[in-house]
Amino acid sequence: MKRQKALVITEDISRREFLNQQLEKLGYYPVWYPNIFAYRKAIELEEIKMVIADLSMPIEPKIDIIKRGAKKEPQPKLITIGKQDYLKSSKVLADYPMVLSIDNIQDFPEIVKK
Repeated sequence: MKRQKALVITEDISRREFLNQQLEKLGYYPVWYPNIFAYRKAIELEEIKMVIADLSMPIEPKIDIIKRGAKKEPQPKLITIGKQDYLKSSKVLADYPMVLSIDNIQDFPEIVKK
């Protein structure tokens, strides 16, 4: 059985390892790339079922990937981690109600199970 791909966007190795472990437990195949340009290509060309963006710096390129995912058919599940206050005050994702946002990475497995 082919596992569904989950795109993990983070520069922090320990956070990526945590997300990868959780995704594997949930039956996903986690993928990541060395730069934002590769992520953009992946969201365009690959069959991605989930996009997880850890909103550490830089934020804007990650928000761009989330927006691209929201426009893709079929749309992957979109999750951001962190920067809740920024997301609310900037309203940068206000037009994308399908994006799930959590503040704490430890909450990640629970939001995926829902």
